[in-house]
Amino acid sequence: MSVDSNSKGYWRPTEQLLYGVVVKPFLPLVKHPELVNHTNSYANLFAGSEVYIFEETIDQKWCRAYFCSKPLPEAFVATMTAFGEQLPGIKTTIVIVPKSFVHISSNEDNNIISIFTSPDQSHVDSMLSEKCTSPTFSDTININKETEVKALSYKKPPRPSFPYGRYNKRPLRDEIGAILFLLSSHIFSTYAASEFEVYNKLIQLYQKLDDIRLILVFDLYTQAEHLELIRSASCLLSKIAKYIFASGRHNNSHSLTSISSKDPCGFQGIFARDINTGELLSYDSTDLQTLVMSSVFYGLTNNFPISGSQRLNLKIRPPNLENFAHFHFLVDFKDIRSDPSVIHPNLENVITAVYLRTKDEILTEPYIVNMTTNRDISLSLRQSSVVLFKDIPDSIIRKNKIYLVVVLTERISVQIKEKTSANIARSPFIPFKSTTKGSIDSVIRGISAGITDISPVFVDTENDLNQRPHKFKIHFYAAIDDKVALTPNESDSCPGWGGIIPRILHDADDGVIINPRTLSMTVNIKDIGNDKTLEESFTPINIPVRTVKANFFNDMYNPQEVIYLNVSCATLVDIQKKVTNIKSIAIKVLTNNKNVKMNIYSNEKLHNEIEFVSVLPGEMIGGRVRIHNIDQMGNSESLTVLAYLNGLLMAKGEILLKKNDNIIEHKNGATITLMSSENKKLINLKISSEYPGNNYNVDNEIEEFTKVVQDYATDKNVYEGDVLEILKKLNEVDTSVLLKTIDLLLFNYLEFIRLITEAGSTTNSDRFADNVFEYFILFLKKTLSSKDKNCRHKLFKMYYKYCTGVNSNLPITGLQLLECLAHAYSTKRGSNDEYAIALCEFSVFVLLLSVISSDNQRDEWKVVYATTFEEYCIYLSASFQHITVGQQAMLQTYDIWLSILELHFEQKELFTMATMVIMSLQYDIDEWCCNVKKLNNDEHNFLNTKYLLLQRILLYEPFKNYLRNFEEDDPMILTFFQKSINTSLIPYVLFRNDPSQMDTIRLANSVMIVVIRNITNSNILKNLIRLIPSYCLYFIQIRRYCKDVGLFKPRRTFTELFPLKYPFTKYYVDSIVNDEIIVEILMEISTLICQLAKIAHQLYGSDLSFKRIVQECRENINFESQFYLEDMNLHDIELVIRTIRAFFMDDYFPERKWLGITALLARSSLILLYMCQDTIEDLQILPDSNDPKSITLKTWCDFFKSILMIANHKISNLPQLAPISRKAVYNISGELRVNAAVILERSWNFLSRGSKRNDLAEKYGIEGLNDVQLLLFRENPTLIRELYIFALHQDISATIVCCKIFWCITVNVWDREHSFQKCLDYSIPELYNGFQAGRIYLHEYELTCFVQCLFLMIHVAVDDEMFDDLTAFLKEIIGFLHILMEAYKIPKQPEYDDDRIASQIEMFSYLLDANKPELFHRMLYEIYVHSIKKKDYVQAGLSLELLASTYTWDTSDVLQAIPYPPLPIQSSFDRKEYLFKESAKFFTKGLKLEKALSVYKDLIKAYDEINYNLNGLAFAYNQISTIYTDLQSVDRLVPTYFKVSFMGFGFSSSLRNKTFIFEGLPFEHITSMQNRLLNVYHGSSIIQSADEVSKLLIKPTMGRCINVTTVEPRFYISNDYTRSQNMPNMNNKIRMYIENRDLNSFSSSRRLPGATNVADLWVEESTYTTASTFPTLMYRAEIIETQTRKLSPVENAIRSLQVKIQELSGLLNMGHKILKEKGDSLEIFEELSRNITGTISAPINGGSMQYKVFIKGPNSADIDPLDISKLIGAYDELTIQLNACLTLHLDLLPSDDLKDNHYVLAELFRKNFAEEILRNHSIIDASNQVLVKKTTSRRNSIKNPNKIMAMSSWDMPPPSSSSSSVPYKDNQSHAVDLLSPDDRILTKYMGRRNSRSSSNINLNLALTPTVSNGSNASNSTSNTFYHD
Repeated sequence: MSVDSNSKGYWRPTEQLLYGVVVKPFLPLVKHPELVNHTNSYANLFAGSEVYIFEETIDQKWCRAYFCSKPLPEAFVATMTAFGEQLPGIKTTIVIVPKSFVHISSNEDNNIISIFTSPDQSHVDSMLSEKCTSPTFSDTININKETEVKALSYKKPPRPSFPYGRYNKRPLRDEIGAILFLLSSHIFSTYAASEFEVYNKLIQLYQKLDDIRLILVFDLYTQAEHLELIRSASCLLSKIAKYIFASGRHNNSHSLTSISSKDPCGFQGIFARDINTGELLSYDSTDLQTLVMSSVFYGLTNNFPISGSQRLNLKIRPPNLENFAHFHFLVDFKDIRSDPSVIHPNLENVITAVYLRTKDEILTEPYIVNMTTNRDISLSLRQSSVVLFKDIPDSIIRKNKIYLVVVLTERISVQIKEKTSANIARSPFIPFKSTTKGSIDSVIRGISAGITDISPVFVDTENDLNQRPHKFKIHFYAAIDDKVALTPNESDSCPGWGGIIPRILHDADDGVIINPRTLSMTVNIKDIGNDKTLEESFTPINIPVRTVKANFFNDMYNPQEVIYLNVSCATLVDIQKKVTNIKSIAIKVLTNNKNVKMNIYSNEKLHNEIEFVSVLPGEMIGGRVRIHNIDQMGNSESLTVLAYLNGLLMAKGEILLKKNDNIIEHKNGATITLMSSENKKLINLKISSEYPGNNYNVDNEIEEFTKVVQDYATDKNVYEGDVLEILKKLNEVDTSVLLKTIDLLLFNYLEFIRLITEAGSTTNSDRFADNVFEYFILFLKKTLSSKDKNCRHKLFKMYYKYCTGVNSNLPITGLQLLECLAHAYSTKRGSNDEYAIALCEFSVFVLLLSVISSDNQRDEWKVVYATTFEEYCIYLSASFQHITVGQQAMLQTYDIWLSILELHFEQKELFTMATMVIMSLQYDIDEWCCNVKKLNNDEHNFLNTKYLLLQRILLYEPFKNYLRNFEEDDPMILTFFQKSINTSLIPYVLFRNDPSQMDTIRLANSVMIVVIRNITNSNILKNLIRLIPSYCLYFIQIRRYCKDVGLFKPRRTFTELFPLKYPFTKYYVDSIVNDEIIVEILMEISTLICQLAKIAHQLYGSDLSFKRIVQECRENINFESQFYLEDMNLHDIELVIRTIRAFFMDDYFPERKWLGITALLARSSLILLYMCQDTIEDLQILPDSNDPKSITLKTWCDFFKSILMIANHKISNLPQLAPISRKAVYNISGELRVNAAVILERSWNFLSRGSKRNDLAEKYGIEGLNDVQLLLFRENPTLIRELYIFALHQDISATIVCCKIFWCITVNVWDREHSFQKCLDYSIPELYNGFQAGRIYLHEYELTCFVQCLFLMIHVAVDDEMFDDLTAFLKEIIGFLHILMEAYKIPKQPEYDDDRIASQIEMFSYLLDANKPELFHRMLYEIYVHSIKKKDYVQAGLSLELLASTYTWDTSDVLQAIPYPPLPIQSSFDRKEYLFKESAKFFTKGLKLEKALSVYKDLIKAYDEINYNLNGLAFAYNQISTIYTDLQSVDRLVPTYFKVSFMGFGFSSSLRNKTFIFEGLPFEHITSMQNRLLNVYHGSSIIQSADEVSKLLIKPTMGRCINVTTVEPRFYISNDYTRSQNMPNMNNKIRMYIENRDLNSFSSSRRLPGATNVADLWVEESTYTTASTFPTLMYRAEIIETQTRKLSPVENAIRSLQVKIQELSGLLNMGHKILKEKGDSLEIFEELSRNITGTISAPINGGSMQYKVFIKGPNSADIDPLDISKLIGAYDELTIQLNACLTLHLDLLPSDDLKDNHYVLAELFRKNFAEEILRNHSIIDASNQVLVKKTTSRRNSIKNPNKIMAMSSWDMPPPSSSSSSVPYKDNQSHAVDLLSPDDRILTKYMGRRNSRSSSNINLNLALTPTVSNGSNASNSTSNTFYHD
């Protein structure tokens, strides 16, 4: 270990900080445990330990490094008792390790953050005056070796800072490792705290996250899986933070003075990550809108970004005019499972049909999935089992549940009996004569069917599609095989096979059974998404995937001429209820035309005949047939229906399909009758049919309209009235009929409009064309707004074809449609009828048709469109309230206009038109602002629609690049931005009188954030910065409104920020964090402020200021509205400061949890403060003025507070944060403390302007001082606290700036008062307040840096007049900081309450010096009230005595009244006198008479020497007289004292390796004390061996170890008394008096080995001196001195006899007390018998007689005569005590049967102590007489009268009617009343203590003996606890 050589140059720094991992264990403390007592440079390093090397030896064999010490599980078990406390984390220590044991990585970037470097003189020099000639305080104390402050200077060699930014450039996989370590810490802590539910949840999160980490580390993923892994990891990381917060909420640990942690490490922090890469978002590279929105979704939603990642897509969608969004998804059908009992399920011929449906509608055609069978009979599917379902309409998915139906059927053979003998058959079951169709050999039988709800697939259909497929299980059910035919009218409406699906859909509990052949099937479903995704998904795949399209898609895009025939049920006519042998009815349908084909399944071939599933009579069939080739049918067409009963053809019939060129559509429930061979009705067959085509069954009105168009094209001569009537009837036709012929009707309408508007038209009325156009608009409204079959996509399909050059075949009517549209706008401007509204809503489709039908007319079309657009804008600008709805409809579709117009106009032209639309809307809005009126619903919706349109225009893809790259002289774009910005601020103006504008404001915020993102022009950006004060004002106003209406409360839902549609999308809050508060509008405004601050920072850098920006933008006439800052003044500054303070109120979002957003607000706030600084400096400081050019000191104070509020936020304390939290915060906030220090220093320097002094510059290095600086802190002392907090963190810039300010204040105070008392008065209380608030987290390294910086900053010469006072002042400050540092280390568990109280009492001594006794008084009063409630009068007296010690015996001053304790206005003398009297009374009540004596003696001295109060002297002497009398008569119990040692790292530093003396219960056994300690210090173990204790003190271990030994009070008896004749007269009362006086010394002994008898028995005696005398607060005192010496055998004999005398004396007192109180004497009798017997009887342990060998033994002559004399005296005293004990023993005899035993003991006593009895016979005789009288009086209950009070009644309690052996046994309430005139105060503090749970009782409660009025304590072996 020679490495510790101090030779010069032995160590040298490395070139850089080197990262290394220990590869070989280095365990120096295992071989040399004593090293821990000599140096801290060694630690046991195991393989895998991380080190950061900064020094190495010259020979490169050893290195010094930072060691990241990770806690072991034992640390959590030892220290954690409740979840949510400060967790054991990575501890950074400096160690020495062999370099060969470490693998050094050369590629690791450790990213040292410069702000954490050690202080150096170079950092300080720039802060001080160059004229300074004095040395630094650090140099001074190094020169002056005798200066006491030398001990306070932490002179250490400089070294590089620990790499706090070591994770800043590491990828996500490395971050996961660090987070897993922190998670393991929480897991261990939850387990140690018995939070097992939370423990299990965190375990699951740990395992999932660790699996992802391993996959990422070893690249065990495909490209497709990578995104899923990243998002899963991001989701888990946010869940971990949520669970940690949710678990920590229930931490209920409290104490008298507890420190709240508030998660200083950021474990609960929510941070946003990139949803694609998983990297933490940063300030510079991320859009702030994305950062804030991501944080909100991470913090509030579940499974983000695994689901819901599309929420961050800031691209806007146009209005859903097409409304034909559709989805595709793959279905993979897996094996069918059979019951294990079915050996051969026989599924070889199974037909598996699948289709989709809702509860009421079938969506797709049935599709057959082919199947095969393996050898083991388990069913599987071929590769075609993967089916692609396409084009499922979005409208259906959103409104209905989607079901996947699987139907299993099979064909089975039929054995026909008596097939050739028809004569046996009975009527009507006579088969037809033999024909080719006369019988069948097989039938189709239904096996089972199953349904599953696949709606969850579409819950998040817009999510990224790299997620895993959904897995579903389909359970199959079969129909009940009824043998009795049923009628369709019976209760079962869906009997048999055809009713299975309806029953399952309606959750029927009867009618279905389970077929063991087919139990279930598993399917995997993956959402494919839109057509683009579908194309990408299948491009690289070459496997056959079959496609099934939706009926909706097929009918509308490719209408097919087919007929659907449904066969529902077959019943027997008139014989339904008769029992028949019919087991099967099979229905077949055949076409009579061979060209007409049919099929059931979409992927089967077409046939001329179809057979349905066979059923029992009356059962539902549920068959559906599709009939093709309708165009090849004849004029009359039908189908033949054959019915086979048990395989024989029994009935025939026909179904008519077509007649007279019309398709016959049979309504649902239609019945046809099948006739038997006897031409009798045999079977009723229920059917229905549907024809979806449009070539047949054309409506009459449609034919008439077609004829009108044809006739007008021929002769152009029609009667207008008839035409309009036809159009009116046409529009009244059912919508479904119109939709079938939409193509024809659209063509006819356009053709007719062309004909009547072209030149040469012969129409007689000018309004005829307008009327036709009106009916055309109404026709579009009826067809395009249909909810059943929306066909808008037809028009867009035509448009898409037109865009690709495909002719639409529509009439050329483009120009005419525009002219009609323009005319309609002009004529309908003041109308609000149905036509006017339809015109506004569907004009976009007219425009669409106009473009499609304008071939080769582009130039002409643009000219006509200009007129139309002009009318369009005029219509929008109209201010008629009744057309607001129409205008709103126009705005909703305008961006669709833009997309349509792209074919004819350039981007600039399109943008010009968009700007004109926006300007057209401005008139109404400006009018609303001027009138400041409350808008109605229509106006409100119109305004919302306008903002939605403005968003879409700004996000319109063709405009983006155009807006970003425009020329600065383009007036149109400048106008557009100017109008957009002003428009987005108008709702704030309306909000003043109309709070309902909240939603509109949010839409306006969305517009503004898009505007900011799209602007790149610096001129506009500068003007945007001028909006910051306005937004600050709006933020404050809206925040006040939100608070008034109660929005600051948790909600179960929230809406997206910066919404892009209205109504806003709502999201549910994750149940883990269901008590979060978020106010979306305030989040948006704060984000806008941050975005503008970021722009300012990017444009100006360090030169930014509002003043400069306003000056540069003064010439911009385009931005001169009320919203822009014209001139920065005091009001604006105050607005900014108020806004910043509101940011951190933690009321509108979880500011302490969403640390990413908090960091953003902090950085932006500092930017705003920096921008205000030059304006503040321009204002004159006045005390109180309304002059806008002046500033008050309060504003300066608020400015400083705002800076320090941000700088002292936990996000600014980067070293305190966990590694990943630190990285996330640093990425966003940057170096907050550095920026705050810059602003702070500049402001401080400004306040000292105009007061430069050369003398101060030369002596102290300070340029100048100003009264304002001192006044600022004098009026606002909390600033001092904030400065200390700012200084006491690991940030060199912050510490140096604060030290400069402290030095300036110190010099300023000295310059004015030549004293530092004011500095103490300001500093100490504020430091204490900061500690109590839990805001000062002080560690040794931070205190070291602070002291170093302070000593480097202070420049003062040794001979300076202030040097000595300054040294004393620094000792006070640094000493107090040391106490705070040690107090911070004390855990918050209740068991450490006594340590905290002791620490606080030490703090209060400093507070008293700082003239702040109030806190001390309050704490002592709490202890007093608590003690009174427990009837612990001694502790109450001690608290009052300690309180009295804070006052002086000054009779001339006047003290103000205080509430704690409630005392009136009085002098110091009176208050101290009163408190002393009260404390003495409580000591008397608690039978600590010696303590009461000392108090009264102090009073006598004060009365006699200060105020000469004769009454007071009389009173005090009277009390002393009474006490001395009581000392001889009152029976008191002697407590047992124990020495307790605490060892192990499980204890805090306040207890670890420390030893205390504890005052136990009277006669308490050591096991009782051990049990009580174990109950208080959970998880501890008792150590018995003294050797093991010594070993643990040298080498502490994990956990908690306690050693308890019994000690005896050590007291002094004068030699004169010992030698005098009075020594034998010493009784137990005198002994107890001597023992309890100034008791602070105790002793214990242990035998030394090698003794054979008492004559050569040497003993080692240890004497312990405590820091305070007993009785003492908290019943314990720390041992401050230990002395050990060896006792000779004779000294041991004397000591042993004295111990025995003490023990017998205590038993004698307890016995007399029990006799007096008539208590249970059995237990004390047994204890007394054992002690007397052991003392008298020599055979028992040698007895006490064995020590007479020193008196009469052969070697007695060699013993010192003085020792012999002491031994004889001890025997005499023992004899007297034994005599008294024997007398008591006789009185305590529980039975006369034991008298013989007593007489035996008395005889042994007379025999063994004959000499002593003879020597002391007179004393013994007198004692016997007293004892007999005493016992008799007690048995007769003779009571003494009360003594008469000699003093006045104001300071004495009234005489009590009851008598007692104690003169002053008052009522319990009397003492409380004396100090509590206001009962409410007492109730308040008692109630606060009662509110604690029993588990939170502090050490004072657990270890306090119950001694009240001398009452009996529990027995020596009991373990008693006393609760409130």
